[in-house]
Amino acid sequence: MLRHLLVLAVAGIAAPAFAQSQPKEFPPGLTTPSDDVVRQRFDDRNYRVDLADGTNWKLQYKANGYYFVNTSTGYSDSGKGSVKDGFLCTEPRKTTGACNEVRDGGDASLWIKRVNGDIIQLRPQ
Repeated sequence: MLRHLLVLAVAGIAAPAFAQSQPKEFPPGLTTPSDDVVRQRFDDRNYRVDLADGTNWKLQYKANGYYFVNTSTGYSDSGKGSVKDGFLCTEPRKTTGACNEVRDGGDASLWIKRVNGDIIQLRPQ
């Protein structure tokens, strides 16, 4: 079980139709981290995601495998997840779960490919 999953990364948090688009490809040079590295990155940590449309997410991951997400649009959710073979899988309470590719940013950040194909960066707080 991933000790902290990216609900936001996988959960389909909708963006307005008028929003600027996020990249659809990972930045060059990013690597797929080991499952252990991903788990370590999420142990009792907080992350922030800034989207192209100006909205942001705050993510909190607990060592017991649960996560919490709050967005600047008022959406919030929580759930549990797992990590396997370079994918983060989430089981949020309010939305459908999913598995998403993850890449190591090399600077303590992680990059996630969302269900809609958008690439987002999780920056530690």
